[in-house]
Amino acid sequence: RSGILAMKNTSGSVSDTTSSEQDVYSVVIPAALIGPNDEIFIEHLWQWPNSATNKTAKVKFGGTTIGAVTATTSASGRGVSRIYMRGGKNVEIYSNSTSALGWAEGTSSSSAPIVAAIDTNSDITINATAQWGASGAGSNLITLERIAIGIKYQY
Repeated sequence: RSGILAMKNTSGSVSDTTSSEQDVYSVVIPAALIGPNDEIFIEHLWQWPNSATNKTAKVKFGGTTIGAVTATTSASGRGVSRIYMRGGKNVEIYSNSTSALGWAEGTSSSSAPIVAAIDTNSDITINATAQWGASGAGSNLITLERIAIGIKYQY
């Protein structure tokens, strides 16, 4: 069985009035929902101005960045980030393609997967953040257009 744990269909944005990392979306997943063999997936769609200024979009699981990309001359991006529990509630593995934000299924990495020790015996915060490479006048936005967080239960 599987299902959607959280979804946001309305956009959230960060303007270029600051160059510090800002939360665009955050949700707390209760510990009781994540089992020792489950898979968490996060699908996200972003939009930003096509300019030479760096725009960084990240997805975090329990405070750990599991997907990130810094874009310049593109106008949007989408990603699927997956976290696989490994027989316990504090052992996860995920792709080391964090610099590609897992933009498409089947992406590869030159590095081995990352094994983490994020304790899912406690509630877990999943958030999406955005950051500008330089401050501006506030007329430019990095926008998270949509995010969906789901779980595939494994027995």
